[in-house]
Amino acid sequence: MSNIFTHPKYEELLNKLNKLKDQMTYILEDRAYLMSHKFASLKAEYVIKIGAYECDLFKLECKIARAKRKISMIQAAINRQIVIDMDEIDEKLDEEFKIYMEELEKMIQDKHIANHIKNCKKLTEEESWRLKRNFRRLAKKLHPDLNPELTEEQRALWMRVKSAYEIGDIEMLQVLSEIADRDDQIDTEEKSSIEYIRERIQIFENKILEILDEMDKMRGRFPFNQEELLKDEGRVRIRQRELKQEIAMARDVLKGLEAYMLMLMSDTSGYYH
Repeated sequence: MSNIFTHPKYEELLNKLNKLKDQMTYILEDRAYLMSHKFASLKAEYVIKIGAYECDLFKLECKIARAKRKISMIQAAINRQIVIDMDEIDEKLDEEFKIYMEELEKMIQDKHIANHIKNCKKLTEEESWRLKRNFRRLAKKLHPDLNPELTEEQRALWMRVKSAYEIGDIEMLQVLSEIADRDDQIDTEEKSSIEYIRERIQIFENKILEILDEMDKMRGRFPFNQEELLKDEGRVRIRQRELKQEIAMARDVLKGLEAYMLMLMSDTSGYYH
């Protein structure tokens, strides 16, 4: 019999390793929940309550900036006493404001996605528990950080697990769990040595600290840094009121610019091509 089974530190180290594995499966699930379900939920809530107003304001700000630039280009042509080619000006403006239009389109898409998420069926508490439980069981067997020597088939299976978890597909996770159980073959040769266990313990301890640090940083970024605001309906109403006021002022500014542009164009109608 190998001396690894009689070493006084063996059982202690093995128990520590198994506890670290269990701890890491919970942390991995917490991170996955944070990155997919909570991220999407918080972002959707922010977009519906505040982001929609920010989108309307940004759209007006883009129109204001474009109107100012157009007036400047028209005035420059007048000063140089050259023919004003409105098609050419509009083409230049389209190119100059391309990046802003792309950002605006992204904000509009976020509004559509937020409304879709709002209308999606929510998981019950029992369904959420089953989703998390199945994910943790599968993570223990298939997550690359816990199982560095996965086969290509197992890695592919893990990708399917991640996809099913992200969309909350409990039934698919159950099917994948059965597949993993069927294919589960534990190779213990050379992996039960004390040296190997010590090495794995160190790796897991470092990885747990790394993931916890990553999650702390994540919580400081959007949309997680807006969670306290979204919980406070009073603060949300104040922010909505502020944005509505800014939108009203922006509309007035745009109206004034458009009126000035019409006057400028009518006074210089002979310059147009």
